[in-house]
Amino acid sequence: MLKIVFKKPSEKPMAMEIENTLEKLQELVEGYIEVVPANNDKSILMIVNEEGLLNNLEPNIWIDNTCIVGNVIFVQNGDDGEFHSLTDDMVKAIIRIL
Repeated sequence: MLKIVFKKPSEKPMAMEIENTLEKLQELVEGYIEVVPANNDKSILMIVNEEGLLNNLEPNIWIDNTCIVGNVIFVQNGDDGEFHSLTDDMVKAIIRIL
């Protein structure tokens, strides 16, 4: 299982646990996934819909003057190149910021 923060446009973010599968990530972002760093040290990643801008998905959040559209999943970047569960402190910080 993977502990994430999930945010839909115009809705509050929520912590949840999901299966760590490509299919589940694609289901949540409603399409192919694209991975984008959420912070400068890249310890937290955003998983978004790869074609969100092309498909005119609804604006969701702003990161460094960039509008992120559609549903967003926040995960921890693992040293092994895999997605890892967010810590409780990360979850609290992400929800507080959003």
